[in-house]
Amino acid sequence: MPNMYADISAVHYRPWRYWQAMVTAMEYGVEHKILPGSDFPSGTMANIVAGLRNVNKVVEGTNLPKIPDEVQDMILYENWKAFFPQWA
Repeated sequence: MPNMYADISAVHYRPWRYWQAMVTAMEYGVEHKILPGSDFPSGTMANIVAGLRNVNKVVEGTNLPKIPDEVQDMILYENWKAFFPQWA
C-alpha cells in the first residue's frame, strides 16, 4: 500500500514490544514506511530519538537480531521525505 505509513510515537515506553515491532518491520521490508512522532504532550521528540537509539538494549548479549544504525537513521532522517515530498 503506497500511502500507508506508521509512526513510532509511544512504543518506546514498551522496550520489548518496540524491538519486536522493529524486527517485524524489517522482516516485512517496510522499515521505509516508519515515521517518528512525538505523542505530545506525553512524549517528546527527544524521547522518540532516545527510544529508537536504545531499541537494541533489550537484546544485548544475545544472538537476537539488532536494528541497524542505518535503519534507525533512515527512520529519523529520510522516511519523512516520501511522506512530505513538498518539504524534502
